This record gives sequence, structure tokens and C-alpha cells, in this order.
Amino acid sequence: MFLNMINSTKFNSHSHSDTDKANILAYQVEQLYASALPALVATIINASILSVVLWLVIDQNIILSWLIAVIFVSLVRSAVVFHYKKTQTTKDVAYWYRLFFIGTLISSFLWGLSPLLLFPESDIARQVFLAFVVGGMVAGSLTTLSHIKILIYTFLSATLIPLLLRFYISDSELALSMGVMLTLYFIMMLVAATRTHNNILQNIYLHLESIERERSLQQSEHKYQTILDTATDAFFSA
Repeated sequence: MFLNMINSTKFNSHSHSDTDKANILAYQVEQLYASALPALVATIINASILSVVLWLVIDQNIILSWLIAVIFVSLVRSAVVFHYKKTQTTKDVAYWYRLFFIGTLISSFLWGLSPLLLFPESDIARQVFLAFVVGGMVAGSLTTLSHIKILIYTFLSATLIPLLLRFYISDSELALSMGVMLTLYFIMMLVAATRTHNNILQNIYLHLESIERERSLQQSEHKYQTILDTATDAFFSA
């Protein structure tokens, strides 16, 4: 899909024209959609497990409402992914990126609500479990959202900041320690996301340069073959 966009593009890692940027975005979006389905399945599974664990200590109507919202959003996003793959087109890359960004934003908002709606005040063990699940979602997002920096930063911030603030405003000493640990974890995830994004971007540059070199080589071979055929024809015509 992506290769169709670069058959006439001169790319190098030092100077990026509008076409270069469009090609980079097309590749990034393609990779986002390629890795989306496993992440969405994991989202539904993790949300379901968290709901089961908290079922007896949190208002069940709240749990059900939150879980249904997470599953609904994940299913809608899955339908968008299937439609993207079915169309097999690189037109309207910005449109597909906007859809993915909106889906990520809503998903991160729902996970950010979990410490506000599902926080078990008097159950330290389940508080830690909640932090474990949210932290796992954040760690998993590094491989699926780091292709575009604003996506991973949005998910990290919207998901982790409400949780660490929730621990900070709690009265217990353990909660304060958890808040400090989550703050350090948040910083580490931001650093890891930045490094992952830079590595991915560098790989995209190398990939595009490789395709451009291959295209130039094919053009040169075609040019020399044309010259050779013309010279041969001229020789026999003489």
C-alpha cells in the first residue's frame, strides 16, 4: 500500500519536502493500523479482568458502564481498522490518521477515568492491581502508538496522570509511595516513548532511502538498456 506513494519521491533524512512528510505520515499510519487489532483485543481483556477483580468493592453499575464503554469503543475502533485494511488505499491518509487519533483519545480518556470511578478506597491490594493494569496498558502502548509522538504522549498523560494524582490525594502512607513510584514510572515511559519514536522514525528514513535507491537503480538500468537497444538498432541499420 505504502509503496505506491513513493514511486516518484526523492527522499533523504536531512531535507524533507511536503511530499516526504506525506510519505512518512502514510508509513506511520499504515504501521499504526497494522498493530492496532492485538492492542484492542488486549484492551478488552484487561478491562474485563479489572472489572471482575473490582466487582465486589465498587458499585457494579459504575463498573458495567465503564466496561461497556471500553468494549464499545474498542469494537468501533476494530471496525475502523478492518475498513482501513479492506479499502487498501493510501488516499486520505490524514483522514485515517484523524480517526485513529480520535479513537486513541477516547480510549485514553476511558482508562484515565478508571482511577476516578473504580478506585477502591479501603482496599490496598486492589488499588495496586488497578495500578498494575493501567501500567500494563501504558507499557503495551509503547510498541503500538510510538510511531507518532503526539499519540503516545496523549495516551501516557491521559492514562497515568489521573492515577498518580489519585494516589497523591489519598491519606495512606502507602498511597503516597505509590504516587511517587507512578510519577517516576510516568517519566520513564515518556523517555522510553521518545526513544522508541526516534528509533522508529530512523527506520522509516532508512526504509524510504532504500526504496529510493532501488527505484533509481531500476531507472538507471532501464536507461542504459534503452541506450544499448538504440545503439544496437543503429548498428544493424547502418
